[in-house]
Amino acid sequence: MDSSRPFANNPHYSHDASYLNNVMRTLAPKVDLTKTEYLILVNQRPYRRAQLQAMIEDVDSRFEQADQDWILSVVKDVLGEPVLNVEAEG
Repeated sequence: MDSSRPFANNPHYSHDASYLNNVMRTLAPKVDLTKTEYLILVNQRPYRRAQLQAMIEDVDSRFEQADQDWILSVVKDVLGEPVLNVEAEG
């Protein structure tokens, strides 16, 4: 498995636009994101709140921490959770 692409072998991932539409439909009623921010979320698939800082402009002033956690939850639910290879340092 290519560790640089943790979602490539994920069964939630499809190669069409349906996953983008699902993320947008789920998030749109609660959070106001730009189209660019949606694309970045889907392409980068954040799983930590700190990652949202680089993906959503002024995320801390626009969204409460609970909303940020919800955004991450939606991304995980729709796109799946990344399989990370963590090697122990020795």
